[in-house]
Amino acid sequence: MSKKIGSSRPKGSTQPPTINKALSIDWVLSGKFVELPPDGAVNADLAKGTPSPTATRIHLKASELGFAQTKNPIYAIQAFLIANGSGLFPPLWALDWVNEGFQRYYDGQGLVSLDKALGIAKGRGENSPFKALIEQERDDQLARDIFRLTTLFPISANEAATMVAERIKNTPNWNKTAYKSLKALSPATLEDKYSRELKASWDTPLNRKILKEGWSPSRAQEFLNSFPKSAWPINLSLRLSKAPKRQGRKCLRCNKALSSTENRLCRQCFRINSTEPD
Repeated sequence: MSKKIGSSRPKGSTQPPTINKALSIDWVLSGKFVELPPDGAVNADLAKGTPSPTATRIHLKASELGFAQTKNPIYAIQAFLIANGSGLFPPLWALDWVNEGFQRYYDGQGLVSLDKALGIAKGRGENSPFKALIEQERDDQLARDIFRLTTLFPISANEAATMVAERIKNTPNWNKTAYKSLKALSPATLEDKYSRELKASWDTPLNRKILKEGWSPSRAQEFLNSFPKSAWPINLSLRLSKAPKRQGRKCLRCNKALSSTENRLCRQCFRINSTEPD
């Protein structure tokens, strides 16, 4: 009986996942950039090189969505590597891409190169598909940090872009890709890209809700501390310097100690209070 696409492969398949060296579940290729602090249990598996079923599904879905939006063939190649490394057959959409490329090569009777038939060849005056994807993921990863900073703290996109750009500047060998010409973005360029191209996909009500409810104050502070304090906005530094004076207060409902960002009610009691009928 034949195996279904995406089902487990027979014993003896290649292990472990080839691309599971990444430390961030958001970006399959982020392991080629600076290694940022891992986010959650999935990333703990990835950091140890342990195949994670959840991470595999996330990466395969991210590759599928990326291919659907950009038609960049590297996404299909990623899907093959991820599936094969996890002991799975490649997804059907990736096999369709291979089939279409082979069909073009076959119909051209070998006069069309295979890399051109698959869409991997670099066009005149264009970036290679791989470099284009790396640049896109660099921009997306930096945009994610701007979104987190502007959502969790009272700072503007311009101030956040300065912080993000300064962290890259202070990180030696941040570019781990084969493209050594890849440049870090200036604060002005980064803010412009975020405002015009990337903010709409990140700064949504759902993403803000997930971030605010899913991150504890301590985790938000840890994230903030990953940026050079010299790049922090003055108003933010002043506000945080006064935060310890607010400690010692307790929740009016459960008597639990409040953090510096909580007021009258702790986060859990605030949510309970918001959902109870009047």
